[in-house]
Amino acid sequence: MKRFRKLIFWCHLIAGTLAGIIIFIMSVTGVLLAFEKQLTVWADTRSYTVAAPSTDASRLSVEQLLAKLRETESGIPTGITMYEDKARPVMISYAGGRNLFVNPCAQDAAQTISQLKPCPNRRIDYYGFH
Repeated sequence: MKRFRKLIFWCHLIAGTLAGIIIFIMSVTGVLLAFEKQLTVWADTRSYTVAAPSTDASRLSVEQLLAKLRETESGIPTGITMYEDKARPVMISYAGGRNLFVNPCAQDAAQTISQLKPCPNRRIDYYGFH
């Protein structure tokens, strides 16, 4: 009887430990999937800043921004993410997961892309990540 009880104990302990590990992995991946967009934005834009806009600089409207972007980019954007802070770039999303970060206060198409300032130790593809 003691041997049977010991066998049941160890089987239960191993099964419980394996189930706990599997449930933990599922919980972590579920959290990562739930916050995927926020984590992607944090990872992609943490080293991007735009040239400090003057106090009188006005933000371009979505239509103006897209019109200026069409001068240098081909393709139809699938999404636009704008932030309240003028120092944060606007994220223009394209099909295939490609993101382009642009200056929301730029007045010409060349500035739209070129004014992004990455951290000095990091090479950044100004046209986004693939």
